[in-house]
Amino acid sequence: MQILGPDEGSLPALPDTPILEHWLYEAPLLPVGVLVIVGFVVLITTVRRQKKTPSLIVAAVLFVLAAGVYLTAGRVTTDREILIDRTAELVASVAEGNADGVRVILAEPFRISPSDNAAGTARRVPQISDFEQIRTAISKWIVPFVGSHQILETRAGMDGPSIGRTLVRVRVRMPDGGLLGHSWWEIEWRASGDQWLATRIESVWIQG
Repeated sequence: MQILGPDEGSLPALPDTPILEHWLYEAPLLPVGVLVIVGFVVLITTVRRQKKTPSLIVAAVLFVLAAGVYLTAGRVTTDREILIDRTAELVASVAEGNADGVRVILAEPFRISPSDNAAGTARRVPQISDFEQIRTAISKWIVPFVGSHQILETRAGMDGPSIGRTLVRVRVRMPDGGLLGHSWWEIEWRASGDQWLATRIESVWIQG
């Protein structure tokens, strides 16, 4: 049984995240930590100086900048972060057998199918473009066999102002707790008003 998953190069490539946006809004702990450390270094070196005021001002500015970055990151939610949350909602609805929950996250029209590069078990995922087919598939293949799930990794990228994609790795267990397997899925999203809806779901790799 294949257990390690596909090579990184065989996974779909997502658009790069702007570096500044990533560090300021999505992963602010590093810049905040750097600013705080530099601020403390300035304070320590101030003890050895006769003129302390300039150094104290510099340290204060660094601490204020650190606080500003941290607070700003807490108030700003990027589209990528929203898509990661929406992906978690979609995966949970499927794994829990909640067909109605899946329906409200899907766009119209939508498509479920294997990825162009899918191989093995992933290629056996049926092509679905009708919600009743989803309801049938969930009742037939998810409810009897899936007991719990865990999202191991989610990546997100923006193809445009209103179009994004996520790549998610999921581990599922059977109702008795036994490991059912891992899988990778690519999901395309489209902004509809103030919501992001899934337009395309593709199986990339399924353990088996």
